[in-house]
Amino acid sequence: SPVLKSESMETGAVLVRSALQQLIGLGLEESDIEYLIQEQMSLLETEEYPYKIVAAGAYIEWARACAQQLTSLIQKEITSTTISDLHKHTDADFVLVPFRDVRSVLATAPGADVIGLQTEIDAGALGQVSRLLERETLGIVTRYSDAIGPLTSELRNQTRFSGQVLAVSIDSGSEHVSPLLRQCDLILYTEAAEKQIRSQIPGSLRHAPISISVAVSSVERLREQIPS
Repeated sequence: SPVLKSESMETGAVLVRSALQQLIGLGLEESDIEYLIQEQMSLLETEEYPYKIVAAGAYIEWARACAQQLTSLIQKEITSTTISDLHKHTDADFVLVPFRDVRSVLATAPGADVIGLQTEIDAGALGQVSRLLERETLGIVTRYSDAIGPLTSELRNQTRFSGQVLAVSIDSGSEHVSPLLRQCDLILYTEAAEKQIRSQIPGSLRHAPISISVAVSSVERLREQIPS
């Protein structure tokens, strides 16, 4: 009834006021308090969502990039993994994979709704590779080693670059980066590796990040297929 709702609102207001006073007493500023409230509201919404969504790719950096973008765009928590580790997520309700992997994942995750994703490497990185001469060398730095093969193939396929490619990962250290830089005409690095290597790249060396984004059409398709 309206009376009961009014009483509940008054009680709620007292609780909120008390909590705010405690947060202020801790020395938190208004922006900090606002962030905490929004964060907790997001957690509550996530906890109430009854479905498990997993983004799985040939390499973990692809899956994490997709999961991070889609979590923000469709407002659902998305777990990231590799296709080879999908067996650890048998409770998944939805599995998001590249279109080329849909058929094989349908067989390995029969209990999930498998949805194909279209992703793209940003035009900045592709444009730089497409201008390389065949006698020049492309260098690739990734966070984890499982990204090297798929990224190299994707870059070659999209740019028709047939020159030499040298690649390293920094999951076990960055000591191999400096020798690589001396041998390359262009360096590309994944977003997960950028922070560790940017300071090592000389200003005279061409370089660019490899950013992976989910196509708008795939985002819209997910909004249609995944329950709110």
